[in-house]
Amino acid sequence: MKENLIVAGSDAFSYQEGKQQAEAAFFQHAPFPVTAVRFPIVLGENDYTGRLALYIKKIKYHQGVYLDNPQAEMNFISEQEAGHFLAWLAGMHIAEPINACATGVVSLEGLLNQIAEITGQGVVYSDKESESPYNIPSTWTMSNEKAEGHGFAFSNLQDWLPKLIEKLAVQV
Repeated sequence: MKENLIVAGSDAFSYQEGKQQAEAAFFQHAPFPVTAVRFPIVLGENDYTGRLALYIKKIKYHQGVYLDNPQAEMNFISEQEAGHFLAWLAGMHIAEPINACATGVVSLEGLLNQIAEITGQGVVYSDKESESPYNIPSTWTMSNEKAEGHGFAFSNLQDWLPKLIEKLAVQV
């Protein structure tokens, strides 16, 4: 198997392509059952990327937010739910790719409006490109139906997202 390995630098292919190649290698060559978990963006108080906190800060302090497509929708999963899902999955025998996300989607504009409502500040949109980590050109969602069909009960996004925004708004 070693002779089939391709060694490449970090710029040889995209992050997404690297993940796809890793999944393919495991599914084709692993001597054990493989499950590939596909998460959307994971949100929580321990998010080291600070992406959601950045939007909260921009709105709270009247900084401009740039979005190509405010109507684009996303889904998320909380850090706690991602952990619970992985723990649940350890006891299952699912040898295929499976998505894990909270139930429900939010448009980028809807997310910014939630932040504005919670912080008591209006959204200031900018037509000048600036740091905007959730800036996606079109809807980017996934379905959790397969995991739910296997018995995992996901949370509803709107049951925890506003509470997380409230907590983070105090910290920025």
